[in-house]
Parts: sequence; C-alpha cells; structure tokens
Amino acid sequence: LEVDPLNRMLFYTDDGNNVIASMNLDGSNYKQIVTSGLDKPREIVLDPRNKKVYWSDWGVSPKIESANYDGSGRATFVSSGIKWPNGMAIDYKGNTLYFVDGGTHKMEAIGLDGSNRRVILQDSNAHFFSLDVFDQYIYYT
Repeated sequence: LEVDPLNRMLFYTDDGNNVIASMNLDGSNYKQIVTSGLDKPREIVLDPRNKKVYWSDWGVSPKIESANYDGSGRATFVSSGIKWPNGMAIDYKGNTLYFVDGGTHKMEAIGLDGSNRRVILQDSNAHFFSLDVFDQYIYYT
C-alpha cells in the first residue's frame, strides 16, 4: 500500500487477485492498472513527480517492474540476481530506487533510469524485510 499525497491517490498490490490497483484518496476512480503477468506482487513504491509506480513480484521469475500511473509503459526494471525482493524505497534527490532481498541477503540500489545497479550491503545472516530512505540515511529491518 502506498499513498501519493501530491496527486491524492492510493496504490496497492493484491497477491490474491494478482493485480496492481489505484484509487483517489476519497475512494473514487478505482482502477486495476495491471491485471496480467503478475505472479505474487508484493511491495509497491511511487514516484509522484513522474507519476510512476514500481512493484516487486515474488513469483516463479522474481522481478521489480514499473509502469505509469495509468498502467501504460510497463517495463521490467530488475529481473536478474533477485529472489525475494521485499522492501523498496525511492531517494527522490538521488533519483535512486533502493531495495532489499530476503533471499539474496542484499540491499541494493539502482538509478531510476535503470543504470548503476550496485550492492549497498550484504549479510548472509540477515533476512532483509523493509527499508526507508531519509536524507542521507537508509533505515532497514
């Protein structure tokens, strides 16, 4: 579940029905923006500036995908070297998507343009679950 306060919208992933959906904060204008090609959608984050949504999928072929708010322009963002992509956060100043993976035991970052993917932290004893970014700090569990 993720709220875009700028555009007054709410987005969520639904693993039971395999959809990505949106609505206005007052509950109006409900739309299923992605209805196919999902296996186990999980985390979701938003880039309100560019009206883009990013989500992780834990299915048989784990990946992180993106699309415009209306579901158009869908693209696979990350599809290699991931297993259980859990938490995601966007650093808007750095135009970077951070994500943690409970299966690979890594925290990674990638530019919102898809460039410069890099490992930030790896801990074979950790099962990373969630993270957030604020100023120059990354908070994670």
